[in-house]
Amino acid sequence: MGANVKLISIIIPLRLTRGVFEAEERVQLIISSIPADLYEIIVVDYGTPSDKKGVVSEICRKHKHVTLVRVDAETDLFSIGAARDIGVQHARTPMVMFNDIDFFCPTEMYRRVHEEVRSRGMVENIFDFFCVPVMWLTEQAMEELHEDLCASKLDRFIYKYHSAALEKKDHVVDTVCYGSSAIVVNKHNYLAIGGHNRRFSGHGAEDYDVLHRLASTWMKGPRTADYYKDTKSNLPVRYEGFRAFFAAYGLDVFQRGIFMVHMWHPTRRMPNYFQSKKNFALLGSLMADFDSTGYQPPPLADKVSSERTLILVDPTSKVANSFRYALPAMGDCTMLAESNFANAQKLISFLKKSSYTRVGFLNPYGNDHRMSLYNGIRDARFPYWTFDRGALPDSWFFDSNGFNADSKSYDRPIWDLTLTSDEIRNTEEKCASLRRSDKTLEDNGNRIGADALREMFGLSGQKVIFVPLQRPNDTVIRHFSDPVGSQKEFAKWVNYIAREIDPAEWVIVVKKHPLEQKAPKIGNVFFAPDDTHIHDLLELCDKTLLINSGTGVISMAFNKPVVVCGTAFYNVPGVTYAARTPADALKLAQEDLKFDREKATRFLHHLWNKVYSFATAAYEEIQKEKGAKIKIVKRLLFSEIRGLTRSPLILGEPRKGISLDAPLFSCFGGRAGIKDALKMPSPRPAIMPRKRVNLTPHQSDVSEPVAVMENRKSLPEADNRVEKRSMTLLHPDTDEDTPDKAVNGPLN
Repeated sequence: MGANVKLISIIIPLRLTRGVFEAEERVQLIISSIPADLYEIIVVDYGTPSDKKGVVSEICRKHKHVTLVRVDAETDLFSIGAARDIGVQHARTPMVMFNDIDFFCPTEMYRRVHEEVRSRGMVENIFDFFCVPVMWLTEQAMEELHEDLCASKLDRFIYKYHSAALEKKDHVVDTVCYGSSAIVVNKHNYLAIGGHNRRFSGHGAEDYDVLHRLASTWMKGPRTADYYKDTKSNLPVRYEGFRAFFAAYGLDVFQRGIFMVHMWHPTRRMPNYFQSKKNFALLGSLMADFDSTGYQPPPLADKVSSERTLILVDPTSKVANSFRYALPAMGDCTMLAESNFANAQKLISFLKKSSYTRVGFLNPYGNDHRMSLYNGIRDARFPYWTFDRGALPDSWFFDSNGFNADSKSYDRPIWDLTLTSDEIRNTEEKCASLRRSDKTLEDNGNRIGADALREMFGLSGQKVIFVPLQRPNDTVIRHFSDPVGSQKEFAKWVNYIAREIDPAEWVIVVKKHPLEQKAPKIGNVFFAPDDTHIHDLLELCDKTLLINSGTGVISMAFNKPVVVCGTAFYNVPGVTYAARTPADALKLAQEDLKFDREKATRFLHHLWNKVYSFATAAYEEIQKEKGAKIKIVKRLLFSEIRGLTRSPLILGEPRKGISLDAPLFSCFGGRAGIKDALKMPSPRPAIMPRKRVNLTPHQSDVSEPVAVMENRKSLPEADNRVEKRSMTLLHPDTDEDTPDKAVNGPLN
C-alpha cells in the first residue's frame, strides 16, 4: 500500500463548554497539525451547548479533511467512549486513531504514526494495534510549549520531550502513559468488538476495557500474575497489574520516537464526570466477565456502508455472538429471531419497509419455518446470503446464490476455467499442506500413517474403498441425499457392495461420524477405530464412497476419485462419479476410476479463492438425549471473508506473543524479571451479573381479538448500538436464533 494513501481517521471527541480550558484553541491546534494528505479527521460533537455549536462548526468548516458529527446529547453526561464509537462508525478509512483535545503532537509525528501503520501492514491484519504513548506535561513545560508554538519552533519537539521522559526530568514530564487511550486500531476490529462498554459513567477506565478485549487476539506477552490489579502507576518498572501489560503496546513505538504530549490544564470541575472509583471497580468485573464468558458489547454498525443487513438469528444466542468479526462487512446490521415473522410475506414487507438491502440466513434448511422464509425470499428475488461451515478445514461460507447443493456458486461454468501457473502452484501447495496436516472439520485422533493402518487391517495387496459415514439427521442427508435417500438406505448399499465385491482385490473401510454414538450394521467391512485420523484413511484408500459428505472435497486434495450416492454440491467430471442405483455403486466401486487432477485443481482453487471464508472456531459440545452430541460454535476469528463485499476481506491472524528475551521487556527486568513477577497470582474480580428478561410465550387461554394481533405495529429493530438520539452528520462538502432442533451441525 502506497506511503501517501489515506489510511487513518483521527477521532476527536469533544463537548465545548466554558469549563473546558483553552478548548477552541486546542481543537484548532490539533486539526491544523494533522496532515490533510494522510488523514481524515472526524470531530464528534457530543452535546456542545447551543451557544457554542457555531464555534465548533466554524472550526471544522475551515478544513476540507474534517467531518463534523453532531450528537444531540446536551442533557446527558459527557461520554468520551460513546463519542469515540460514533466517530469510528463514520470513518471512511480502514484505520482509526483517538485524539483527545488535550493530546498534541506536531505534523511530523502524525506522519510517523501513518508510516508505522503502513509498515506494519495493519490494514491487512486487523488484530494488530498499538497505543501512542502520551506524556503528561507539567504546568511549567506547558508554558514553554506555548512559547514554542507562538514562535513556530517545533523542530526539536521529538528530541526535547523524548529525552525528558527517558531522563526522568520531572519538571518537564509528570508521567508517561505507554498504554494510552490514543489507540491506533483497525476499524473492522474495533466495530467487531463493540467499542466502548456503555456501562461506564463519565470519565475513567473505559479505555482499559477496550485494550483488554483488543489484546485477547494480539498478545504481546504473558499477562501479569496480578493482572486485574490497578497499580495506579504507569512507569514500566515492575511487571505487575494491567497497566504494565498494556504498556507493551506503546513501548515499541516510543522507542521509535512516536509519542504525544498531554497539554496541562487546571483540574476540571464537571459534576459527576470523574468517577474513577466506580469505573475501575466496574473495569475489573468486565475484564473477568470477558475472560470467563467472552461477553463484550454488541458489534457496532458501519454507518458509511451502503448495506443494511437483517440477520435472522436470536441476538442473544451463542451463534449470533460467534460471527461478530464478520458483522462489520454487513454494514448497518440488525439481528431478529426468525420467529418474529409468521411467513415470508411478512418478512419481505418488513425488509422493504425498513430499507434493508439483504437478509442473512443461518443454514436455511435448519427447520421448516426457516426454510419457508428462505424459499419466499428467493422467489421474491430479494438479496440474501446463507451461512454455514464449508468442506475444507476452517472454511465457512456467505453464499448469495443459495445453500449447498441448491447453490449456483458451484456451477461448472463458474469454476471450470483456465488457471494461471501461479494459481495452479498456489492451489497445489495448499493441497500438499492439507495432506500433511492433521487439521480436520471434526475431532480426530493422532495421525499414524497409511502404512500403519494397512498393517492394522491386515491388508496385503488389496485396494481400499473408504466410506465416511455422515450424521443421519444432518441437513444434507435430509434434503440432498437423493437418490440413495437416507443414511439407513446408504448402509444397505454398502452392505450390498461388500457382499458382491471381490475381497481379494477390494476391501471396504468404514468410519463412524465422530459425533455419532453408534454406526449402522454393515457386514464384511472393516470399521476403523473411532479415533482413526481421516487423513490417514484418505491416504490409505484408492477411492471414497459416500452420500454427499464434505469429505469428498478433501478427497480431491488427496487425489482420490469420489463415488457420490446422493446429491453433492461438488460435481467435477473425471473426479466425482454419480451412483444412481446400488448396481451403479457396485460397478464404480470395482472400476479403476481415473482422477482428473486439472479439474480437481480448478474446483479447489474456486473454493479456496472465490467461495470460502476462513476462520478458526471455538466450539461448545452439548450432550443430547440418547447419547447424541452436537457442537455449537461459540467464536469465529475470521482471517478471510468472501461473499459480503465486492472484494475479499483479508483480516490476518491473531498474534501469539513475542520472546521474553526481546529488548521490549528489558525495562521489566527481561525474562528473569517477568518470570519472577508471574509467581505472585492474584484473585479474579467478581463478575457483576447480567440480567435478561425473556418474552413471555403466547398462552392459548388468553382471548385476544384477532384483529388486534393482525394489526400490530411493525416489529422493533434490535439494539445495534446506534445512538438513540438525534445525530447530524456534517461533511465538509455540505453546509451544515432459536436453536435448531433438527440439525446436528455447528450452527444450531
